[in-house]
Amino acid sequence: MNLQNLPTVSIIIPSRNEESNLPFCLKSLENIDYPKEKLEIILGNDNSDDATPKLLQAFANQYSHVRYINIPKAEENETLKAKTRALNFLIKESTGDFLFFSDADIELPAGWIKAMLKNLEPNVGVMVGVTAFRNTDFLNAMQGTEWLMALTMMKVFSDYKIPTTGMGNNMMVSRKAYEAVGGYEKIGFSIVEDYALYQAIIARGFDFKHVFEPEIVAYTRPPSNFLEQRKRWIKGALESKSWLIVLGLSQAFYLPVFILLAIYSPILLGITNCILFLFYFFIVLFFEKKLALKGYLRWLPVFLIYMPVTWFVQYFVFLFSKKLDWKGQNFETKIS
Repeated sequence: MNLQNLPTVSIIIPSRNEESNLPFCLKSLENIDYPKEKLEIILGNDNSDDATPKLLQAFANQYSHVRYINIPKAEENETLKAKTRALNFLIKESTGDFLFFSDADIELPAGWIKAMLKNLEPNVGVMVGVTAFRNTDFLNAMQGTEWLMALTMMKVFSDYKIPTTGMGNNMMVSRKAYEAVGGYEKIGFSIVEDYALYQAIIARGFDFKHVFEPEIVAYTRPPSNFLEQRKRWIKGALESKSWLIVLGLSQAFYLPVFILLAIYSPILLGITNCILFLFYFFIVLFFEKKLALKGYLRWLPVFLIYMPVTWFVQYFVFLFSKKLDWKGQNFETKIS
């Protein structure tokens, strides 16, 4: 495909108080392999009170295809909030035929755009990539294994044309699809804005695809507050009535069930854990081979303990928390 036939692309990255993460993200943006004549990178500062604006502005000043946009404070009558509002503002400033979404705590692969576009098919309105954690320590390895397992299941479902969810730190949307659904102004506010956009596009009759290749694997950094992140995910899934929440919350019951089995039937507990271990083993083996990743299998024995404990704790915390925090902005966690 020659330069004239390549579509124009806009990378959209909103940032709010991301001074510690931005150097990794910006470095990866320097290495994006796509003709600069067809690429624009839009970096938005969402009312940060740290060094985020300075970092973004300094980076944008170095490149003609990078734009820095300072998002104004919200008016009282605005219905869009938080990241949904920021994305809506930045997308209005974009011009690309395809919108590539990511976050300020993501290291993007150089071949990201070309690999996603290579997998584009007629009528596909949204494509989801893969985000991983570098398994360099316990926390990264546990979250990385959990997340890659979830993405593997999403990939399997998508191959059978069963929609699951979008992923706002590694996702592509065609402008045609975005405008067809009326954008975020029509979709409205959601604490899980990526899922809302993904579902709206599919509901409008566009196809979807989950890309599972080494060239599109991006790397994220562990959240500064794990429980706040998980509370936001649970709240969003409950509000959107996603069937995925059933699979997620069922794991919250693993711990009490395992404790009961340990007391009344240790043999059955051993059998259950063996089955679970084999299930996890084959999923990890699959994504390691498919995505050219290494080192996750060795963490599996500890992962068997991590999953029931963390899901029980995060759901317990969610039930008894009145508010959740997203980068200094609070929202009610009450289930309506």
